[in-house]
Amino acid sequence: MIKILSVAASVWIAGWAAGQSPDVKRDRVVAIVAGKEITEQMAEHLAGPRLIRARTEEYALQMSALRNYADGEVLKSEADQRHLSVPELLRVEVRDQVTDLTPQEAHTLYEGDQRYSNREEQEAVQFIRESMRRQRELQRREEYLATLRAKWGFKSYMKSPRFNEDLVRGSETRGLADAPITIVAFSDFQCPYCMNVPSLVKRLDNELPNSVRFVFRHFPLAMHRDAIHLAQVAACAGEQGQFWDMHDALFRNPIGPADEVQNEVKKHVRALGLQQDQFEQCMVSKRPIQRIKQDQDDAIRLGINGTPTLFVNGRLVLGGASYREIRQIIAEEMQAAAAAHGEVGQ
Repeated sequence: MIKILSVAASVWIAGWAAGQSPDVKRDRVVAIVAGKEITEQMAEHLAGPRLIRARTEEYALQMSALRNYADGEVLKSEADQRHLSVPELLRVEVRDQVTDLTPQEAHTLYEGDQRYSNREEQEAVQFIRESMRRQRELQRREEYLATLRAKWGFKSYMKSPRFNEDLVRGSETRGLADAPITIVAFSDFQCPYCMNVPSLVKRLDNELPNSVRFVFRHFPLAMHRDAIHLAQVAACAGEQGQFWDMHDALFRNPIGPADEVQNEVKKHVRALGLQQDQFEQCMVSKRPIQRIKQDQDDAIRLGINGTPTLFVNGRLVLGGASYREIRQIIAEEMQAAAAAHGEVGQ
């Protein structure tokens, strides 16, 4: 293991040295190894993706604190202007603006969601109404704060760390090639959390038509029995131009550990109208494995150790990010693109 890490470190240093100008040698020396000076920039390069992940976490913490502070300041400015307290302002502009679900609407949601099957109907309906109320208040609060930031002014000059390299690498893509937002997902067809990504992308498409390109990259985890096989299935469907149809089918109707994987795959192949002989020939060839291995190698090199792992325009999305947080990253990227376009046009 140590030998492998040493080789990897040598590769990092060699790659760094090949692309640097002589001026970089004036960087602060942080170590001397066998007579060789190691600069701070070289040390950062050695840390590679791990350092970008750490700095992304640092950036997220700083931005969260900055945004919370800014929200408090713009709320106070608005409240003072309207001769209200901040709690009164929030009551008028947030709580009073939100409508509750009717009992009938909550009952409809209750009947359509299996998560509530072990609860008494009255208890579940009340829980749904309260949950939706909180969700709507959060959404309304964020919308209102956005208007206050625009009115009173808020501009951050902090820049998020990003991977400045090709994360697409000829992978399957969905959306316009010149879309301002590219989301790259390293995913696994048997990962329960990965099943939420297609609905997230669909929601973004509805809210931001023609603005998002989605890229799927394979990272089947060893803990999922049939993950590699299903990745091959999707890759072979792709050879017949139906990768995304198979992708959607596998996530819409997940194949669990108790299912007979071959029978389930055959059902998908028939439903999509794939050429059976061509599909089977692909499955026994090395092509899909080579495609998957390229994605796996890239994932390991990038320091990825779980799924789904998302990148938005090269920015790592930390695990567990909510839709609102991802939407915020996209908003920042689109604002930066608009600003850059304006500067170019001037």
